[in-house]
Amino acid sequence: MPTITQPPGSNQPLHTAGEPAIVLSAQQLQRLRAKIGEEVMYSGLMCEIIEVLEDIPALVVQTLDNTPRIQTNQLGEAHRRTRKTFTVPLMSKHNQGPAFAALPVDE
Repeated sequence: MPTITQPPGSNQPLHTAGEPAIVLSAQQLQRLRAKIGEEVMYSGLMCEIIEVLEDIPALVVQTLDNTPRIQTNQLGEAHRRTRKTFTVPLMSKHNQGPAFAALPVDE
């Protein structure tokens, strides 16, 4: 089971205006999409890959624990119970992020 570590500076915005967009090849996207449903370790939590975001690029992972958290709507009001999700950037503009090291997309 791969472990995804948080990239350095991951508290920074995933993409800021004026930066060149990072583009994944169709082959890389296909390989990443094939990983949806796989279990990974992220920040010490067992998670499942639930989505691949092309435009950032990033993975969306959701915890597998049975302790749902209260999700709020855009107004901050309690909305529903759900498991915690994380958006994990795949690359920085300087180098490939650690998620690429954990998930072989360049084979």
